[in-house]
Amino acid sequence: MLHEVRFSLKDVCEWLSLAVLQGSNKILFNGVATDSRINCDGLLFFGLLGEKVDGGKFYREAFKNGARGAVVNAKVIEGEENQSSEIHLVNGKPLIIVNDTRNALKRCAQGYLKKLKKVRVVAITGSCGKTTTKEMVHTILTKRYKTVKAVESYNNLIGVSLTILSAPLDTEVLVLEFGTSAPGEIGLLCDVAQPDVSVLVAVGEAHLEGLGSLEGVFREKTTIVKKTKKGGVTVLNGDGLDVKRVEVPEGVRKIVVSAKSSDATVFAEDVHREGGSVRFKVGQLEGRLNTGAVHLVSNGLCAVAVADVFGISRESSLKSLSEFSPAKMRMEERFVDGVRLINDAYNANFISVCAAVKHLSGLSEQKRRIFVFGDMLELGEYSERLHEEVGRQVGESNIDVMVSVGRMSRIAADVASRYGFKKVYKFDNAEEAAQFLNGFVSEGDVVLAKGSRKIQLDTLITSFSCRKNRRREDGVA
Repeated sequence: MLHEVRFSLKDVCEWLSLAVLQGSNKILFNGVATDSRINCDGLLFFGLLGEKVDGGKFYREAFKNGARGAVVNAKVIEGEENQSSEIHLVNGKPLIIVNDTRNALKRCAQGYLKKLKKVRVVAITGSCGKTTTKEMVHTILTKRYKTVKAVESYNNLIGVSLTILSAPLDTEVLVLEFGTSAPGEIGLLCDVAQPDVSVLVAVGEAHLEGLGSLEGVFREKTTIVKKTKKGGVTVLNGDGLDVKRVEVPEGVRKIVVSAKSSDATVFAEDVHREGGSVRFKVGQLEGRLNTGAVHLVSNGLCAVAVADVFGISRESSLKSLSEFSPAKMRMEERFVDGVRLINDAYNANFISVCAAVKHLSGLSEQKRRIFVFGDMLELGEYSERLHEEVGRQVGESNIDVMVSVGRMSRIAADVASRYGFKKVYKFDNAEEAAQFLNGFVSEGDVVLAKGSRKIQLDTLITSFSCRKNRRREDGVA
C-alpha cells in the first residue's frame, strides 16, 4: 500500500483544465488505481473503458475499498443527480467527470512527471528486446539511483502513464518501455514522457498488420530518436538496425553499440558461450550474462551505454549486468526431469524467431534440439512469406525436431520438410502439442518454445511441471 502523498485534487483539476474547487488542495492522493477490486486506500481511481465494460461503472466499489476520488467517463453517470458540475461529491468524495478517462490518465501522468524534479527519463523501444533491455538498464542503474521501471510490459499509453504515476516524488530515473502497433503511437508516448535517453534496440518485421511494411516499422520506431530531448542521448543497437539510416537531431548525442562491428562506440568482442552463460569483452574488461543466449549481448551493451551516460563506470556496469536474469518467458530456462526447457514464448516476430532458431541450433551439448514454433501474428500480407522463411532457416539449421503449433506455423514446417528436415510434427493448438511432448521428450533433450502470446506456448512449461509432479505421485524418480 502506498503512503506517500503524491498529488492533490487541486493538481488534478489543473492537469485536466477543470475549475479548482475550494479546499481541493486538502484532498490528497497517494497514487492511482484502475482496478476497483483491490485495496484503493488513498488512491485516485480511474474508470477506464475496456473492450466489454466501462470500468467507471465500478467507482462506488473503489470508494468502498478506500479510494479518495474517481475519474469516470460522462456516460457512466447518465441519469444520476448532481451533474451540473464537472466535479461533484459522492459521500464527500470527488467524482471527476470527463469525456475520455484514457486521455485524462495521460494528462495526469504528464502533469505528475513535472512534479518529479530530479527525474531523468530512459525510454526503450524496438521490434524485440525491449523488456530485456529495460530490465538490464534497471539492474545497473538501481545500484546508484532511485530508479522506477515499467512493470512487466507496461509499454502502451495506459502502462506508461501508470508507471509514471507510480513513481515516488524523489525518483531520479524512470526506465520506460515504449511499444507500438500503429503509426503515431511512439510519438504519443514521447509526448507523455520525452526521453532524456532513448534506446532503439531493433527494427524488424513486427506488427506489419498495423505498420504496413518494414519501412513503416522503421519510421515508427525511429520516432523515439527524433523526440529525444535536446541535450540528450540516443543509444542505437548496430546489430539490430541500420544505424546509418537513422537521422539524429541536432543537439542529441549518438552512441552506437555492437557485438559485431568494431566501429561501434561500445563494442563487445570474444563473445562465446561458457556453460549456461555468455562471456565477452568490452575493451580490457570481462563481461558475463547469466544466460546462454548470445544474441542478448547487444542488449547488454545498450544497458552499458546508458550506464555510461549516467556516469557509472564500465567495471561497475558489467558487474551489475552479470547479476541480471532474463524476465519471465524471455529465454527463461529451467530443467525438468533432465530436460532443458527454454521458455521464449512471451511473444514472437520474425527477427526474434530467427534469433531463437540460431540460439537453439548452437546448443551442441544437448541430445536432441527440439523447436516448438507457434504462429507469428500481426504480420498481415507478409505472414505466409515470413513463415516460409522461418521454415527454410529451420531446415538449414542443426535443430533435430520441429513441432509446429497453429495454422501458419504448419507452412514453416512444410518448408522445413522440403529442405530435408525429417522430424516434423504438426498440431493445431498448444494443448495437443503439450500432450505429444510429454511422451516424446527424454532426459538430455532441450526444448525451446517460441510463438506469439496468443498461441499460449507457455502452457507447455506448465504441462512439464505437472508431468514431474505426476511422476512423483506414481513413485517414479
